[in-house]
Order: sequence, then structure tokens, then C-alpha cells
Amino acid sequence: MEVVVGRLVGVALVGRGLQTPPGYTEPQGCLPPETPLEPGYHSGVASNPFDTQDPALFDVSTHAAGPVGSLPLTPEMLRERPSGDLFGWTQNAGMGWNASTLGGREFLMLSTHGGIRAPDGTPIALGYHTGHWEVGLLMEAAAAEFSRAGTIPFAASCTDPCDGRSQGTPAMFDSLPYRNDAATIFRRLIRSLPTRAGCLGLPRVTRGCRR
Repeated sequence: MEVVVGRLVGVALVGRGLQTPPGYTEPQGCLPPETPLEPGYHSGVASNPFDTQDPALFDVSTHAAGPVGSLPLTPEMLRERPSGDLFGWTQNAGMGWNASTLGGREFLMLSTHGGIRAPDGTPIALGYHTGHWEVGLLMEAAAAEFSRAGTIPFAASCTDPCDGRSQGTPAMFDSLPYRNDAATIFRRLIRSLPTRAGCLGLPRVTRGCRR
């Protein structure tokens, strides 16, 4: 239903079978309650920007072929291992890791990477500073070495702010507190991979993984 500003009082009262207050008049420029609205009339009230008549919006894939292979589960694992370990394997396979290699040693790489960089170096989304802009390349190189050694690499990040970018604003006071916050986040990320055999920190500046 279209809502016309200034017409609400009259519509509400008439709709309830009541009379408008004595002396009440419609504000200038508004339509009286009995005036029919033209098809397609827009009252000026902002419409929902997510409304659309495009049926393609609802053409959503709800299922697809799953990963090939089977998890190397054993009766002992099902009896003794934490359920999270086995659930984690389903996630690894779901992300495309070869299911037959699961069960190998796992290593977690932590970084302060920021921004999104295309393979050719074109910025897709900027980071806060150039210091963490290409840390993802270091992560890729380290992951390749872990894989070459027959282990399973994991990667997680906690982006660091830019002191220079925040100079002259209250945000400059976040630099030192960030170090404590990042240390807490990295500890939690490490603990959230209980099957890890080790960790590798890849910071680009004097924050983050140094802790």
C-alpha cells in the first residue's frame, strides 16, 4: 500500500469509521483520503532498493556435485577422536582437499594480510597499507612448501591497521591496543585448529604475529 505523507491522519480515522477532528484540513499538496491513486503512483517515500522484478534473482543453485573420494576413517577414530576432528575432515574435503590425504600433519600459517589482489597485481580491494598488501604471496609460497613436504597447510589472517593513515585522528590511538587484540585473536585462531602440528607466522610489519 502506498503511504502519502500528510494523509495518514485522515486515512486512519476514516478507516476506523471516525470523523476527522473539527477544523482538520489536509496539508497543502496532499491528496484527500478518498482520492484514488493512479497506477504506478509513487508517494515519494523511498522504496525498498532490494525489490526487483527480475526472476533471475531467484535462480539459485541449491545443490551441486560433492567432492570425490572417501574419508580415511577407522573404527578407532570413530570411538576415540573428538567429533570436531572428524567434522573438520568433512570441511577439508568440502574445500577441495584430496580426501585420501587427510590425516597427515597439519600446519597453520598466520598473517596480517589485508586487501584483495588479483594474480596480475591489480587491486580488487585495497588494504590499509602496502606493508600487508602482498603478504598473501608469501602465504602461497609457504603453503606450496608445506604441500611439497606432504603436510596440510591452513591459513588465517588478522589484518593490521595503518598508523600513518590514522595520523591526526582518534584512530591513531588504536595502534598499541591492536597489538594486544591481535595477540588474543591469533591465540584463538591457533587453538581453533586443535589438530595442528605447528604454526608459522608471516607478518609484514612489527605487529601481529610478532606476539
